[in-house]
Amino acid sequence: MRLTTLLLAGGLALLWSSCYKEGAEPQDRFRFQAPPTAVNDYLQLSIGNTWVYEVYQLNTQTGEITLYPKRDRQQVELDTMIKGRRYYALAGSRMGTEYQLLLRLSGPEAIDAYGRLYFATNLVGEPYSVSKNLLPEGASSSEAVVQEGPVVTVPHGTYATLVLKQELQLSPEFGGDGGDAVDRIDRAYYAEGVGLIKYTQYYP
Repeated sequence: MRLTTLLLAGGLALLWSSCYKEGAEPQDRFRFQAPPTAVNDYLQLSIGNTWVYEVYQLNTQTGEITLYPKRDRQQVELDTMIKGRRYYALAGSRMGTEYQLLLRLSGPEAIDAYGRLYFATNLVGEPYSVSKNLLPEGASSSEAVVQEGPVVTVPHGTYATLVLKQELQLSPEFGGDGGDAVDRIDRAYYAEGVGLIKYTQYYP
């Protein structure tokens, strides 16, 4: 996906902590370890933040690219309190399908309104269950995983990324075969200090 970012929130300073190892050799006595990055450094959930995405289809067999005239978008519309916890409401469209999402930020993790993990910077490479409320219509999935992604270049710039990957099984009316095979792989690419810069849907 190519995109233009319209509004960005400022990044937070990354703090470092040190620890002392008793009895260590002098050169190993002090070790520095970065704490997990705050999840909002990647999600950038401040009211009014808006992202606009160009949408196109790529046929991996023929190389043919079809650019769609209508662009997708994502906007942070408001924050709200639910049972004493603050949630951020996102709304927009992805691949032309409208969606809404409520997320609570907790250190390195983003949790949905049902208490299920959506995205985490402290669980890179560790699969976790996905709430059905976070899945697109007609899809089911048992796991997601946040991975260290590639360096991605978009019109706004070039960024290192974390990627949220989901393998989906689709019901037959949505193009699936009705079995256990993976019918679609969704990936969302997040850049620190910028937000969601790219997303893909791949049909094997």
